[in-house]
Amino acid sequence: MFIETGNQYRQSLIGRDLEIYAGGERITEVTTHPLTIPGVNAIALLYDLAQEPELDALMHARSHVTGAKIHRYCHLPQSSDDLLKKIQASRKAAEISPISGLASWGVDLLSALSIVTYTIQQDLATPYYDRFLEYLRRYQANNLWSAVGVTDVKGDRSLRPSEQEDPDLYVHVVERTAAGIVVRGAKAHTTGAPVAHELIVIPTRALRATDQDYAVAFAVSPETPGLKMICRAGSSAQEESLDAPMSGRFSLVETLTIFEDVFVPWERVFMCGEWSYAGPLVELFATYHRHTYAGAKAAMLDLLLGAAALAAEYNGVADARHIHDKLTDLMQTSALIYAAGVAAALESTVAGPGTAVPDPVKTNAGKNFSGVKFYDALRAVHDIAGGLVVTMPGEADYRNPITRPYLEKYFRGAKGIPTLDRLRLLKFIRDLTASDFGGMWMVESLHGGGSLEAEKIAMRAHYPLDHAKGLVRGLARLTSG
Repeated sequence: MFIETGNQYRQSLIGRDLEIYAGGERITEVTTHPLTIPGVNAIALLYDLAQEPELDALMHARSHVTGAKIHRYCHLPQSSDDLLKKIQASRKAAEISPISGLASWGVDLLSALSIVTYTIQQDLATPYYDRFLEYLRRYQANNLWSAVGVTDVKGDRSLRPSEQEDPDLYVHVVERTAAGIVVRGAKAHTTGAPVAHELIVIPTRALRATDQDYAVAFAVSPETPGLKMICRAGSSAQEESLDAPMSGRFSLVETLTIFEDVFVPWERVFMCGEWSYAGPLVELFATYHRHTYAGAKAAMLDLLLGAAALAAEYNGVADARHIHDKLTDLMQTSALIYAAGVAAALESTVAGPGTAVPDPVKTNAGKNFSGVKFYDALRAVHDIAGGLVVTMPGEADYRNPITRPYLEKYFRGAKGIPTLDRLRLLKFIRDLTASDFGGMWMVESLHGGGSLEAEKIAMRAHYPLDHAKGLVRGLARLTSG
């Protein structure tokens, strides 16, 4: 079935036989379980936004394979315009639900796979790209959304995959048959896996010849026998909650995804033993996904900026000079993060079969900047909003007829601002910045899409440093160096 709307997406998830555990129990239905409902909402939003007439050109694209109209998050970018529209779509979604804006990892990984499978097939005459194209046709024919498995649990990080005492600490091939392969191991941080149609897996790092069994890339259905998910603990859905206005509606749970001798047919295998291509694959994926952050993180900064500005108004300090300075810093951060993404799209290149790749230096510079400045933005919001963000009573006390009059009286702010509005705003800020959900965003800002150090490594690898040195050698008439 071609999935167009949020309701169709929800229907596509009902009745599946998945092995998912959370809170010590098995989840039998992701569309009704309070831990996974916000994740269903987050992806349904992407489909629903595409139904809005004014967003049609932004949230849809024409498949370069079939010519069919598909969701932007199913489309492999073929030009700078495609890359630009992807971060614009990401920003639009993230203005409502930040995690929805970031949820392009499936198409980001498919984009990377299109290039690497094409290269392997050209170099080694393997059929990986042919398989990939056939898989992509089926994927786009149903307008699917996928989760990705990239980060292995890694064990002793001073050791390579093949050197680990337990070989299962990186996902690896344990058997090859005429029909396919059998894989074992686990992936961490597989965001959205319980509510995905597909799970696409690649290596997490560059590999050596001794690690060839770990050089494996494939796609599986979450219903595949032997695939198990253990969810992180999280808040349950509270759709109408004053205490959880964002996390109660939109969030995606991450899982430890275990492959217990999972069989993968050859038509779904895109790398198997070609260890020298693992590094380029994971680097390409990181570039694509970090580029998405330019849109989503700019929107997140706008949410923090808006919350801080309203908090200043509600507290009666909107005209203070130091407030203006803090808000201006947030404006600058949002603008520069987005500008890096726009520049990366406009200065993209084309690789492999014609897939557009954002400029890696500008992409990584923007992502690194967003990770560092996000913490500064939180400090500014907390400074402006005040300690009530974390100390105010909860919704139950506001609903209690005995305590509500006291809250109405003593939590009143600037003249003309209803007390309930002030409480709603402060609860929104708490949910976005100081709750379990807010803490997740803090860690995600550093490690989502790769660590700060990984982004610096990528910048150093791609920056034209020799060109910069050559400029100085010529101007200074140097003969060495």
